[in-house]
Amino acid sequence: MSHNPFGDDFDAENEEAELWAQIGSADLKVKAAGLFAMGVAIQEKSPRNQKALPFYEEAASVFEQLNELGEASSALLKAGQLLYWVEKRDDALTAFVRGAELASRAGVPEPEVENLHSIAIIYNDRKDRTKALEYYKMAFDLASEINHPWLRFMATDYARALRKSGDEESAVAFLSERRLGAQASGDDYPLVMSDAELAPILIEQGNYQEALEVAREAYQIASYVEALRDADRAQFHMVRALNLLGDFGAALTNAEEIKARKRYRSKLKHRLRVDLEIARAQAGLGATETALGLYTTVIPLFESFKLDEAAAAAAYEAALLYVDSANSLDAELMLVKAVSLFSSVRSASFKVSVQVLLAALYEGRSDWPSVIAILEELLGDPAFQFDPLFPSVMQSLAAGYLASGRTEDAARAAEQAIKDAKGTDLNLAEAYLVRARTAATPAASAKYGRKAIGLFLKGGLPERASELVDEYL
Repeated sequence: MSHNPFGDDFDAENEEAELWAQIGSADLKVKAAGLFAMGVAIQEKSPRNQKALPFYEEAASVFEQLNELGEASSALLKAGQLLYWVEKRDDALTAFVRGAELASRAGVPEPEVENLHSIAIIYNDRKDRTKALEYYKMAFDLASEINHPWLRFMATDYARALRKSGDEESAVAFLSERRLGAQASGDDYPLVMSDAELAPILIEQGNYQEALEVAREAYQIASYVEALRDADRAQFHMVRALNLLGDFGAALTNAEEIKARKRYRSKLKHRLRVDLEIARAQAGLGATETALGLYTTVIPLFESFKLDEAAAAAAYEAALLYVDSANSLDAELMLVKAVSLFSSVRSASFKVSVQVLLAALYEGRSDWPSVIAILEELLGDPAFQFDPLFPSVMQSLAAGYLASGRTEDAARAAEQAIKDAKGTDLNLAEAYLVRARTAATPAASAKYGRKAIGLFLKGGLPERASELVDEYL
């Protein structure tokens, strides 16, 4: 182990000499304590100085020889934290796992909690939701038993892990319980953090008004106690909820307040998410060009940060604006972009919406091979038959098959569309028209044709109905 790990600017010569004396002691307990203290002293001068690492590692080894397993765990925790900070995550994980094991054997809960929580953080970084949740729960449960000083932060991380793992019901129950406890005790922080974690879950569940209320509560409390980062985060969820409630003016006002803060300028990912909400608000207010300018700016940046799900959502929303502007070519480009990002998208319904809109664009151009390819891919998922869009997809397939000369396939698809259609929509009228044109007999053709004419009239398309009168009446 080299001398003077502090570097030339270390001026605490007496402290350094004392630590080296401890490290050279024949008393292993004194030696181990000196090694640990040397690592701490180095990091106090330079937190990421890797010269501290061998001191922690040797301290852990000596403590373990002495069967001081709690102390060994603490040394491994320090080593792991330093390794994490210098991007050596695999080595950090090894240190944390060993530290948790030693603390558990010794029955010393505090370093065990901290090592377990650190393990969870690494698995969360790796997007291993299952392992992250497992270790966050272990850390939280043990921290609760001893009322660990980090408990409030661990509760937030555990709730977030529940949400990210898809167990929203458990996350809501856990956060609701935490909120009640915080309200009863008057403790601001758990209330703010519970609200801030509850808001995105409520948004995902479609409870936009409730999400707005808890986000606003978190924002007001965090602002009052000057917890500015928490206030910023809560206000962002307010903006999301306001957009989803259709209150685009209020959403834009709150988003502009976020833009005025330092964090918006310094945290690019946060800035992108805020800009996406601004694009949504501008689109809702009818400022299409402004919204499209923001969408086209944020999409490639989301991709560069591997935020592909957000990029896909932005591309789909931009495509809808292009469709409304009768710009089908740019709409197609955006939808193709969204499809290219599907591997990172969890929502099956979102994927269906993108593919159905893309097929509709191709249908408008009579590009039937593309329509058929996209829609047949949807049918590859057996669960799709229960999707509300299934009847309209079958109708479009029927039209595509008919235009491609596949009359038997067209008849089958039209029959399926008729069977599953709800009400008297125009898709049903088109399905009956396909059946009229694929019927085996003139009488059957006329029957289906009359049905189509009636549905077009009910649907407010008398011109479309009149085109069929001579053929079927």
